[in-house]
Amino acid sequence: AGTYQGQIQVSSQVSGATSTVKVPVTLDVTAPKPPALQLNPSSITIVYDPSGPMPMFIQAIQVTNTGSGTINWTAKVAVDSPSGGTWLSVSPTSGTTPGTIVPTASHTGLNPGTYSGTITVTGAAATAANTLSAQAHVFFTVRAPATPVVSVTPSAVAFDFADSVLTP
Repeated sequence: AGTYQGQIQVSSQVSGATSTVKVPVTLDVTAPKPPALQLNPSSITIVYDPSGPMPMFIQAIQVTNTGSGTINWTAKVAVDSPSGGTWLSVSPTSGTTPGTIVPTASHTGLNPGTYSGTITVTGAAATAANTLSAQAHVFFTVRAPATPVVSVTPSAVAFDFADSVLTP
């Protein structure tokens, strides 16, 4: 990186006379941007509705490097609520930039409510000075089953009967 100067000299000869022109040239070289992980989107919401269409729509997360080079990365999940929960996972758990992570949420054992977790992607070249990490927040809403509705068709039934006595 730096600024470099020089010149180009052009000479021509016409009828035994030499003519020379010097053209100044400046070259600016910039240092490459340091590697930097970015997750897009950085926040997603997943909704489980037992009366809705299955499977649930889950948005993929793009893993990119906004600096120079390629980053080898690993992905880990942490469930914030409920504490110690295991409803969140990702696939794949490692890759290179650019890449894609697909989160998965399981409603098994969860009551209706909203839960949160974090996906942390860390670059393999992380050092104390350069952590090379990025996070995406995941919110998982589990809806209660719809209240059943009972309907009867037809709505009314009429019976005709005659009261008769049988004689032997």
